[in-house]
Amino acid sequence: MTKKAITLGLGLVVMGSASFAQSITDAKKAIDAEQYQKATSMLKTLVSSQKGKGENYFSLGDVYLRRDYIDSARAAFTQGVTADPKNPLNYIGLGQADLASNNATSAKTNFDKAIDVASKRILRRIYI
Repeated sequence: MTKKAITLGLGLVVMGSASFAQSITDAKKAIDAEQYQKATSMLKTLVSSQKGKGENYFSLGDVYLRRDYIDSARAAFTQGVTADPKNPLNYIGLGQADLASNNATSAKTNFDKAIDVASKRILRRIYI
């Protein structure tokens, strides 16, 4: 009897966790509703399960910036640049973090890098 109860309980947990699968859209809705703790949790899950998607890192860093955790935001954006260097969003995030730290020179460098990456991305789409 106990084995059946444990098996049933474990099965329900596995099925329940699948129904709570989150997406970037769900996280953005939580951000819009200013549910930053919920959004942070969702985005950390997305970052760990989809390591190559730069948008997830950007969104996580954005939540950190909104909560004034500049160092955590900078770390998320840096991981995003490493995971997806062709995505300009994380360079923009780094620029925002620099502006929040009153470092305009570094912010300009990061914004210029974002423009460079974005223009290469656009040109690639035009010529392909």
